[in-house]
Amino acid sequence: MPEGVSRAAWKDENTILISTDALEREQAGGEPAKFTAARYPTEVRLWKRGQPLANATIIFRGGPESAAALPAQYTDVNGERLSIVSSTDWHARTTSWLLDERGGVQRLTLPPKRGEITLYRGHCILTLREEWTVAGRSFPAGALISVALDGITGAAPTVRALKVPESREAIFDVQSTRSGVLVSGSYNVNGRLEKFELVKGQWQRHPIAMPDHGTVRLVMAEPGMRTAFVTYQSFLQPTALYATDAAGRRASVLRGEAAPFDSSRFVTEQFEVSSTDGTRIPYFVVRARDLRLDGSSPTLMSGYGGFGAPQYPRYSAAVGRLWLEEGGTYVLANIRGGGEFGPAWHQAAVRTNRQRAYDDFIAVAEDLIHRKITSPRRLGIEGMSNGGLLVGVMLNQRPELFRAAVAKVPALDMLRWDLLRGGAYAANEFGSLEIPEERAFLERISPYQNLRARPDLPVPLLLTATNDDNVHPAHARKYAAKMQKLGLPVFFYESEEGGHGASIISAGRALNDAIEFVYLARTLTD
Repeated sequence: MPEGVSRAAWKDENTILISTDALEREQAGGEPAKFTAARYPTEVRLWKRGQPLANATIIFRGGPESAAALPAQYTDVNGERLSIVSSTDWHARTTSWLLDERGGVQRLTLPPKRGEITLYRGHCILTLREEWTVAGRSFPAGALISVALDGITGAAPTVRALKVPESREAIFDVQSTRSGVLVSGSYNVNGRLEKFELVKGQWQRHPIAMPDHGTVRLVMAEPGMRTAFVTYQSFLQPTALYATDAAGRRASVLRGEAAPFDSSRFVTEQFEVSSTDGTRIPYFVVRARDLRLDGSSPTLMSGYGGFGAPQYPRYSAAVGRLWLEEGGTYVLANIRGGGEFGPAWHQAAVRTNRQRAYDDFIAVAEDLIHRKITSPRRLGIEGMSNGGLLVGVMLNQRPELFRAAVAKVPALDMLRWDLLRGGAYAANEFGSLEIPEERAFLERISPYQNLRARPDLPVPLLLTATNDDNVHPAHARKYAAKMQKLGLPVFFYESEEGGHGASIISAGRALNDAIEFVYLARTLTD
């Protein structure tokens, strides 16, 4: 098939479900396709082996509110397979249909805002991203639930809660194996792994021991497998691969990546600080064991705070070799807007409440200075994408707290984000420019519009990519140009490849790391 924006899923060995804009591109002679502003097609076709794509039967068409229509196939532990088409609207609400053997679709009774689906013994297992009321019962956001497949197309399917996380707890991955449903998550931003098993009609929970103070992720589990593969990493331990036993009760390490730096010289600590509204914000500090608490340590503080994306402990050879071993301290702030504590942590800082994320970041910076881990002369900040927006806001709101600022593929012109990003779905996160109160908030916080010449403004480093199709490089280009117009110094680097990841090849990543850490060393040290 021609190149295009596509998503495919098997139905059987001679049939796939496909959602693609390739036909529209062909018919328009290579012109842009008629897909949604989010750049996803909204038609799903049934494509037989050997059949021209143009002859594939359309089985689903999304309506005017559809932002994307995507096919998927799910397999239960008994081998039963379900083909499902899911349509997502501009408010991130998803509606799903079950494809029957005749090519027809039946609507499924599933929550509109949910995590990924897995099947286990006749049940659909998923997490809730908002409260869901069905058949007179309500289930809270963040909960792990089961929906019996028997009755899932009716108005009142059998729904049970397997787990309702506590306020400082979150569920991350959910996948099924023959022995049960494996769930990775965290408690107070520390990784956890557990298994849920259906025994005589009742769900039973079994914790699986994993190392503390790190991140646990499910990387491979299938309904037909008895063994699942899990990774663990921390700030000071590189990624290690674990395998669960056949009963799904224990996990043992198979192999780990080589450690490019000696982590025995460093320790990881976790602190909390009260934000402006009293909410306790956790953050990690990775430092030398013999660090003097006199404010002299060059410190790099990282944050994100958006789109429900959690920021967990992550091993970085670049941070270890180019920063920690050179005498630096590294800090990760778990501010609101992310998903560290589930959907509520994310929703607390969306749209006009987004200032909370910025207040959280400021509170962590002030606490680092109060604890004398660092000082404004030695403190630098970094963020990527939405984290780059965070850095830009800090440069306007509290520049006196920082000496260095690294914004990677940043969103900086928030009054043009709808034109300089890929999709209007981000209105759920940033707010709509067409709603007066939301536009007024964006006008107050937008880094580009609020940039002013002032003596305490750090000299920032902006990193972007020419072919970034998520956050357009014009954000960083315009910001750098305005700094030059104001007579302010700025460092700017634009790579030609890499997209929104800033680089996809080792040499490009190495160059970006070298630029960043040389900048930090020259700015934050003597």
